[in-house]
Amino acid sequence: MTAFQAILIILIAFFQGFDAFGTQIVPSNHIVFGFLAGLAMGDWQTGLAIGASCQLMSLGVAAIGGSSVPNYGLAAILGTAVAISSNADLESGLTIGVAVAMLYVQLDVIVKILNGFIARKAEKYCDEGKFGAMEKIILISPIMMGLATALPTAIYCAVGISAVNFILDVMPAWFTGGLSIAGAALPVVGMALLLNYMPAKKWFGCVMLGFVLATYFGLGSLMSGVIPVAIIGGVWAYEVYKKQAAAPAYATAGNPEIGELEDE
Repeated sequence: MTAFQAILIILIAFFQGFDAFGTQIVPSNHIVFGFLAGLAMGDWQTGLAIGASCQLMSLGVAAIGGSSVPNYGLAAILGTAVAISSNADLESGLTIGVAVAMLYVQLDVIVKILNGFIARKAEKYCDEGKFGAMEKIILISPIMMGLATALPTAIYCAVGISAVNFILDVMPAWFTGGLSIAGAALPVVGMALLLNYMPAKKWFGCVMLGFVLATYFGLGSLMSGVIPVAIIGGVWAYEVYKKQAAAPAYATAGNPEIGELEDE
């Protein structure tokens, strides 16, 4: 890998992290980033193949509620760079790419914790009417996410996969344990925020039913996924929609005066 190619790969990695939380031009489209990395390395076909593999690996994997998951877009970029620069097979490139993506998980937790302070500062500027300052400080978040993807990429390009594995190995247990606790708490906070905006009080029975189905009947387990609970929720929502849509017709039919008012 030449120095110019390494710089291009680092810039693509930065854009991948920035775009996921900022511009969102091609979010979660790992094929595109594999293709871009392939262009930078001079073999776009390999980039498409590795990007497509990472796209399949990431199906159903989402950072719900602020949880941290491996960055398969970063894996596509580095996997492509490794496979082309070392003339290795696709499997070897993917193995190294996923290993670097695991280092990203640790950085992702740190950045999301820092995002909490940025959000508080942005709220303060908003309350004070300083909207320009609010927009500027919010921009820091996607920049940090871009750095979280660019940093592991730069480490690999400068030293190699041994440096990435070394960093993962020398991290003290208290540090990784703290990140694991924070990473586990972030989804809980995220789900609480979602429930705060959703009409959970009005449909509390639905929330409890979904909880019981997922917890005690295993419909939300890793084996079955959340599809059974989602189907039940969709059926319930459809029935409620039908009743609400038919309610005005019933009221008009039962009260001729309402029908006359609607005609007028």
